[in-house]
Amino acid sequence: MDFVDRVLAVSGNSAIKSFTLKCRLGVGSAHTNRWICNVLNRGVLDLHLDAKAHDPLIFEVFACKTLVKLKLNRFEIPTLPEDASLPALKIISLHFVKFYNLDAFQKLISACPLLEELTMIYIAWELWKCSHIFSCQTLKRLTIGCVGFSVELGSMSFDNPNLVYLEYSDFVQLQYPVVNLDSLVEAKLGLTMKEGGPDNCDPSNLITGLRNVEILNLLCPETVEIFGIFHEAMPVFANLLHLTITSEVDFCSSVSSLPSLLQKAPNLHTLVIKV
Repeated sequence: MDFVDRVLAVSGNSAIKSFTLKCRLGVGSAHTNRWICNVLNRGVLDLHLDAKAHDPLIFEVFACKTLVKLKLNRFEIPTLPEDASLPALKIISLHFVKFYNLDAFQKLISACPLLEELTMIYIAWELWKCSHIFSCQTLKRLTIGCVGFSVELGSMSFDNPNLVYLEYSDFVQLQYPVVNLDSLVEAKLGLTMKEGGPDNCDPSNLITGLRNVEILNLLCPETVEIFGIFHEAMPVFANLLHLTITSEVDFCSSVSSLPSLLQKAPNLHTLVIKV
């Protein structure tokens, strides 16, 4: 800790473009917060913070005018300050971050008028069942990996008209009320169903919303099965050129729904089957 203090001290007030802080030895928050504030005041552009436990993130991070890229690992975000503003932020990556409510998450997105890329891996919510809305007009790339949205399934909406890349792996939610993905070029889906199967989920709107996609990758056999179960929701994928599916060893039984998908892709050029 003394070493870090000396390094920051001897560098004076010179600009710091990139700062990575990984604390896995139980360093107290008083020290880490002091270091973070130091680099925030020196115009940091790229900030990567990785804590040992779920520590609350200091408010100063959400008011940094220079940040372009922010990566957080193992932090809690109970709430955001009313004056939260990240006017230059374009890329956010969240791993094992806990939000206490959706309001905090929505405030974070609203505070980033230039946001283009959002990655969320193993995000925890303190709400059991609620409606999740990913709405960002500037977003171009969205990655959601095994997100623990709720103990009980809820609803989820994607209102991202300028999104070109979507990677989404999770349990299928009860419903997807709003899906606006008109600019989508590439989608990677790894969807599975909880107990109760299709009676407890409905991805129809999500499947329909993929109609303009050019590259589609179904990452697991369960996702291929879901497309078969909800085949009536499949639109004509007029722009689909490249399709990749992941199947079981018993190919015939695991991709019985493949013909339905192929019939909806009249312009398909490339089919890749991974077993």
